[in-house]
Amino acid sequence: MKHRSDRVGYRRLSLVFFSIALILIILGTVGYIHQKNAYDTTKETCTADTQALVTYCEIVKVPIKSNNRTTVGYEYKYYTTVSYLVGDKEYTCFLETPHEYHKGNAVDLHYDPDDPKNAYIGDEPLEKYNDGLLCMIFGGLTAMIGVATFFKSRRKH
Repeated sequence: MKHRSDRVGYRRLSLVFFSIALILIILGTVGYIHQKNAYDTTKETCTADTQALVTYCEIVKVPIKSNNRTTVGYEYKYYTTVSYLVGDKEYTCFLETPHEYHKGNAVDLHYDPDDPKNAYIGDEPLEKYNDGLLCMIFGGLTAMIGVATFFKSRRKH
């Protein structure tokens, strides 16, 4: 027979899981919408094309950590600096890119004709909105744990 205190404990635990899930889902949704809108805006406004010269590319090895403590692997991030001409004015842009570009190479650059500093290289801007989607997924999983915990508190033995 389950004690009343066990039921209350499971209900409190399920409330904690639901609270965490709600926070993750809200943060993930807001982040996803913000990042996706920024991506769409960049894609829509950068309608002019030119050739840019790669002046520098930095490769950064970033540790992937489990529980913010143990390194479980590494990912590489690429930061590319390009220079390009729009009219008679030269612009320099520092961008995170999906892969390494070699110094001295010419690359296709898409820029906003109204604000040439707003630019990206390659076929599309770098997609950075998946973090919000992952946060929403983890929120959903946490909510499922909360549901399981809640139903465990309702079991009668």
